[in-house]
Amino acid sequence: MTFLPKAVTATIVVFALTGCASTPTGPSTLSEITPIEQGDSTALKIAKLAKLERNIKDLKVPADFDTGGYSLTQGAVDVTTGALGLGVSNGFGFSGSLTELGLGLLMSNKNAPYDNFNFITFLPNGDTSEIYAFQKAMISSLGTIESISQINNADVFYVITEKGSKFAHCEPRSVKPCRFPAMLKKETIANTNELNNLGLGERIQQDAIIVRWSLPYDVFEAALVQGIPIKNTFLYVPHKNIRALKQSLTGKVEKMLLKVPYIIDLDNNEALFFVKK
Repeated sequence: MTFLPKAVTATIVVFALTGCASTPTGPSTLSEITPIEQGDSTALKIAKLAKLERNIKDLKVPADFDTGGYSLTQGAVDVTTGALGLGVSNGFGFSGSLTELGLGLLMSNKNAPYDNFNFITFLPNGDTSEIYAFQKAMISSLGTIESISQINNADVFYVITEKGSKFAHCEPRSVKPCRFPAMLKKETIANTNELNNLGLGERIQQDAIIVRWSLPYDVFEAALVQGIPIKNTFLYVPHKNIRALKQSLTGKVEKMLLKVPYIIDLDNNEALFFVKK
């Protein structure tokens, strides 16, 4: 399954995790997270469930403003031509319309939205083995896994790679392994009735544990081109920021990173934005 245009996939990067060791905690209930309002956009509801809503608020737009979703297969994220589509019905491109309406002000806050790519999966039974197997398989494509340790809710894979290879955060040597972190954390638990009440029942039709996870920069693009095999998975796309630009492997990350964050529903190739009417 290929769900992103080649021009777009060539520009995407994902974050690498670092941090101190911590004791993993279980998922939260709805009463323990930022309250989800009925009027929240689908994107904001998903971000709250994944605990990624820091400094993100829905933009209120006029009733006649077209709020999407937009098919990625129809160039919705081809920002090089200004086609990322909110407001196309009233003649504006995405960056122009949302900036004029004020969502770009998010970037002026010192606590800006998260600037890391995150996968968000609604797991029916909380079994993360399929995600872990996918992370491991992707990282295995970089070399031979020598050992694995846990740091700050991430599995850190120590991989012996070919000398002379180039990676985002590693210079391979003949015997010293490279470190490739991959986060895997259960964030929130919600049953079918709760998801229905939140207006997410059509997308998620069973009890679920919401899991937030990641891939190293060095395999992120390849994973998207190959297709993410885990159903009910979304991708949080961060806003444009200096940190992400510096970590770009291609030098073209600005073509994917906009002034605002958004979420991609990977099951149906739909872009979801933090806007409501």
